[in-house]
Amino acid sequence: MRIVIEGIDGAGKTSLAKRLLTNHRTSLMYIHYPVNIDFSLEGIKFHQAVKQDMIDHQAPDNCIIDRYWQSSYAYGMPSYMLKDLKQAINLDTYNIFLDVSPVNAYQRCMDNKGKTSRWDIMSIQERAKLRERYLELDCWHCIIDANQSFDSVLHSYFNSFRV
Repeated sequence: MRIVIEGIDGAGKTSLAKRLLTNHRTSLMYIHYPVNIDFSLEGIKFHQAVKQDMIDHQAPDNCIIDRYWQSSYAYGMPSYMLKDLKQAINLDTYNIFLDVSPVNAYQRCMDNKGKTSRWDIMSIQERAKLRERYLELDCWHCIIDANQSFDSVLHSYFNSFRV
């Protein structure tokens, strides 16, 4: 099974993925996309690099994926590139969206400043736009309220498989 964890920066994707790896105590792999790209690229060159990176580093079975094609959509990959990407990668995944308010996400990133990514400098308004883009997608098997405590998020994750 491939489990995709998505959400805006500050939603808790990486924290949840790492906790799951610890809890599962199995041979689950962890993949954080993009795997290997030049973050100094911008615009279409950046999206081309992300697309190629996902194709080059296909997610194997039994893994937890921290960001996948859904992020490419949210961050504005052109539709023709997204279509090509989706045809080139395995989409047999269980997709979870960690839904957090842009204000809470911004605060979490500021609390962890310097420990995460360059995207953490996004404003609350930019995070709100990204959140809306994610919610436009109809691929979610589960949407978890990530404004709640981490233990509650973890509990919601495990409950999502019981439905």
